Amino acid sequence: MNIEDVVIHHLAEQQLLKRLLNFLSKKKINSIENLRGIPKDLNDILHLVIIRGENDKFYEKYPYPTEQQILDHSTMMDKKYGHHFVPPVGKYR
Repeated sequence: MNIEDVVIHHLAEQQLLKRLLNFLSKKKINSIENLRGIPKDLNDILHLVIIRGENDKFYEKYPYPTEQQILDHSTMMDKKYGHHFVPPVGKYR
């Protein structure tokens, strides 16, 4: 798979910078540890529908999440969807 075949996804989303979270920075948000590759052929459903829906539910429950809540959510997302990422991450269900 080539880099052109992958969409970059921020596990902890960039919009969190706008939620007044002083523990997050652009450096953390854009760190390699926070980035995931999603194959372009899965992007429309996985990234734009499934992951978006999971994140929307998370923000509904935690409008101003703590760092631990974000880390827990990110870990859950890696466990649930990490086998689809490029390269794969997390321990899968």
